[in-house]
Amino acid sequence: MSSLGSASPPHRDYVDPSLILITGMSGAGRRATAAALEELGWYVADNLPPELIMRMVELSFEDESPIEKLAVVTDVRSRDFAGDLCEVLDALHTRGRHATVLFLDATDEALIARFDAVRRTHPLQGDGTLMDGINRERAMLQRIRDRSDIILDTTK
Repeated sequence: MSSLGSASPPHRDYVDPSLILITGMSGAGRRATAAALEELGWYVADNLPPELIMRMVELSFEDESPIEKLAVVTDVRSRDFAGDLCEVLDALHTRGRHATVLFLDATDEALIARFDAVRRTHPLQGDGTLMDGINRERAMLQRIRDRSDIILDTTK
């Protein structure tokens, strides 16, 4: 696996401090991150497919909405995830919203240990091995990882 260091985010004049998109590798800690943000007063929409993100953002930031800070969590369970999510970011940008993208990652070894601990299969494992699923997911998420503002290594 390559280094987990931060990738350079695309140049932005403005990042909306009230909108964060959380994504990353299965087993890297999206649920824990969502729970922490909820404790800090964020409204968290968990497991939202990319097709619904735009509508959720629109509803959340209407004038009469009580939501002040929105975190959207999404993952690979939506099959066309990576391309769709990049399109959502582009559409948000076109409408003047610039979400902070947080990508959670961990070493392959840490992800394998976490899946073994909970005795779950990887969502992209299919009939292959756990490592096959991790490799498929890394490939699918590379484009959104490259566009992330923050890449957080949750290995330790």
